[in-house]
Amino acid sequence: MCRALGLDLGIFHVEVMHTPSGFRLVEVNPRLTGGSLPDIISSIAGVHGFVLLVDLFRGSPPPLKSLTSHSFLAAPEKSIVPTCVPDAWFAPFLARLHSCYARVGAGDVVPPMRPNFDSFGMLHALAPTPAEAEAACSAVKADIEKLSGFPLLAERTRTPAPAA
Repeated sequence: MCRALGLDLGIFHVEVMHTPSGFRLVEVNPRLTGGSLPDIISSIAGVHGFVLLVDLFRGSPPPLKSLTSHSFLAAPEKSIVPTCVPDAWFAPFLARLHSCYARVGAGDVVPPMRPNFDSFGMLHALAPTPAEAEAACSAVKADIEKLSGFPLLAERTRTPAPAA
C-alpha cells in the first residue's frame, strides 16, 4: 500500500482493511502511529522511532531485528472473568511476550468486541518471523482462555453487529 501511494521513506500511519475483495485503504497520515505501536517500532529497530527516521534519511539501512504480532484480547460475546482469578493473574504472561496488558480482573464483565475500544488488553510478541510472533500471541491467548473459561476472538475476526 505504501509503495502504491509513493511513500518510500519515513514514518507513516497507514491503516488497511482486508476484505473479501482485497485490501481497502482506511487511513494515511504522515505521523507516528498511535497506541503502543511507537514502543513496538523502537523495540524492532533497537532505537527510538525518531532516531530511526533521522538514520533512514541519512541513508542508513533499516535496522530490522525482528518482526511483531499485535493482538487484541477480546471476547466474541459478553463474558465474565471468574471471581476465583487471582489479582496478579496476568503477571505470568508478561515474561512470554515483548509487552502486554490486560484491563480486567476477577468478576469483571467483558463486553463483546465490536470497535477496537471493546478489547480488554493487548499482546505484543517479537520474533524472527511473523509466523513465530503470531504463534507466541496465540499460545498466550489459549492459556488466557483456559484461565478465564471463555473464548477469545481469533485474529482477523470481529463480532457481528447486534441485530436491530
